[in-house]
Order: sequence, then structure tokens, then C-alpha cells
Amino acid sequence: MEQSRRAALRTVAAGGMFAALATVGLVSPARASARHPAAFDATSLEDALRALGVDVPTHSDHIEIDAPEVAEDGAVVRVAVRSALPGADRIAILIDHNPNPLAAMFSLAPGTVAAVETRVKMAQHSALTVLVRVDGRFHMASRVVQVTVGGCG
Repeated sequence: MEQSRRAALRTVAAGGMFAALATVGLVSPARASARHPAAFDATSLEDALRALGVDVPTHSDHIEIDAPEVAEDGAVVRVAVRSALPGADRIAILIDHNPNPLAAMFSLAPGTVAAVETRVKMAQHSALTVLVRVDGRFHMASRVVQVTVGGCG
């Protein structure tokens, strides 16, 4: 019970922060996906990669994905990504078997640590793929996450 209370408090806090930023005009839902609407609307992994401008990503051991091996609830799967690749300016998280594979995309300011943490929805057991862009070229890593109860339906 305590765990679900904490999760609820975190969700409310994140929602409050988003509402505050939206109120002052710093962020909006439309603006969040405005740069790559075709990528977020894509219904296949190949279409999402094409919309992002990814040709052939290079597999990298310098990208660390922290996600559970088994997710109890596909509606809220915690994913943390950290990259040791210098000069990373974008991180994208894709879930192969989701109705819309591109789950999240983050733009990084120059000189910042390439690390993000979020929660994503997963429809079913799937590979979770992370892309990190450095100097216009994409590097990738992936891992499989088993889902007990799907979260996209």
C-alpha cells in the first residue's frame, strides 16, 4: 500500500510541475511532440526510425538501460538511460511492440550529462530500444522487458 501511495504522490507532483510550466507558457502538450509528430504517430518501429532520420544505428556498449526484467504493470514501467558517449544531444526510447513505438524523446543541452529517467507504457513483452544521437549519428542499445499486465489497451 505504501508503494502505491508513493507512486501516486510522484504522479501528482509531476502533473503539478507540468501544469505550472504550462501555465507560464514554458511547455505545452502540443509543443512536446511538435518537432517529430510523424515519429510519434508512426505505427511501426521502421516508420518511427525513418521519421527520426535514423538510417543504420551503431550498436554501443556505452549506453546503459536500467529497466526491470519483468514489469508487473505495463502501464508504468520505469526506464532510466545513461550514455557515456560524449556530445550526446538527443535520447529516444522506442518500444518495438507498442501501437506507437516512439515512447519518449529528450533533447539535451550541450555539456549536460546524457542521463534521463521516465516511465513508459508497454503493451506487451517487447524489446526496449534506446537511441542516442551524437554529431548527427545514432547509436543504440536494447534490452527485453517482460510485461505481466499490458498497459496500452
